[in-house]
Amino acid sequence: MEAVYEAKTKHTDEMIKQYVKFQNNVNTPTKKLQSVLIAMCVLALMLLVPQKNFHALCIAITALILLNAMLGDFFTASYLKREDENYKRQNDILYHFGNSGFSMENPADKESLRFTYQDIRAMYQDEKFWYLCMKGGELHMVGKGDVLNYDGRFGIFLEKQSGLKLKNAKTTVLERIQIMQGRKKSLEEDKKKRPRKGILP
Repeated sequence: MEAVYEAKTKHTDEMIKQYVKFQNNVNTPTKKLQSVLIAMCVLALMLLVPQKNFHALCIAITALILLNAMLGDFFTASYLKREDENYKRQNDILYHFGNSGFSMENPADKESLRFTYQDIRAMYQDEKFWYLCMKGGELHMVGKGDVLNYDGRFGIFLEKQSGLKLKNAKTTVLERIQIMQGRKKSLEEDKKKRPRKGILP
């Protein structure tokens, strides 16, 4: 496959941080909202049971739920850094984007994966990364500074080859709810496909 664009990237602190943030915003978009609602329900129980010990328990549980909602991204990123060999060894991840598809290579692990653009379910971007969400469930991230022959048209190239529009990775609460509703249908389709190993666990 002749490459039109090539990218060389690593699993950096910034990439893992943005990976976790993206997963929360797009793949589990209502997770934090659900945590807040559960916390409010626990506090509401205090009105039903007038015992002081029960009140203290409800407040403690609420604090733990909200603390997890606020610091969950940090704990998830810390876990990924401990488990991701590509992060620990700072392996180079190479992408080759051709007209008919793209490939990912990890020379250190002798790993190579090939995809067609029809394997992409959705595409997103923010100021630092392009996010390719695959139908098998994996996510591939390419840093905007990692495309070796970047000419300002890489995003346009992805849209043309895939037939998809690049969406903004920064989403509002309403957009997150809509994404979650749409995900239910696409997950049913994804279950029929065998997932392949993605760029991050």
